[in-house]
Amino acid sequence: LVRLAGGEEAGVYHAGYRLIAFATMPIGALVRASDANFFEAGRRDPAEARRLAMRMTGVSLGYGAVAAIGLVAISPLVPIVLGDEYADAAWVLRVLSVMPLVQALQIFPANALTGAGRQRDRNRSLAVAVVLNIALNLAMIPAFGWLGAALATIAAELTMAALLWR
Repeated sequence: LVRLAGGEEAGVYHAGYRLIAFATMPIGALVRASDANFFEAGRRDPAEARRLAMRMTGVSLGYGAVAAIGLVAISPLVPIVLGDEYADAAWVLRVLSVMPLVQALQIFPANALTGAGRQRDRNRSLAVAVVLNIALNLAMIPAFGWLGAALATIAAELTMAALLWR
């Protein structure tokens, strides 16, 4: 982002993304708490791991919706807390507010694949998402700055979620 759009674009994107990372921490805690369950379920029956992923995804989507609404609601506070030079970070936060929902969609099927001994499928999905993210960033950042980076991230992460559920 710094190379393609400049330091200011990178700074506001980073500030917004850090708030997203903070908002997704409860999903990460749920993931860590359920890791053993995925290995146990996957050892018994891959279909059971999938059912567990569906159940955990439902719980996380509920949290993700609340988090997304909360992120949009607090976004006007970003320039007040960080300063006027970060006013664009409020927009970054609004655009990326869907990320807790996206993370909820992808992390549990990923763990179900690992628990079921299908790490290769998980890694393929990740590789496709990484390549897509790089390509979209190279295409979109020069034209759209931080917005291009945000949209590329969302598109790549949604693609990974779809591949993981497949």
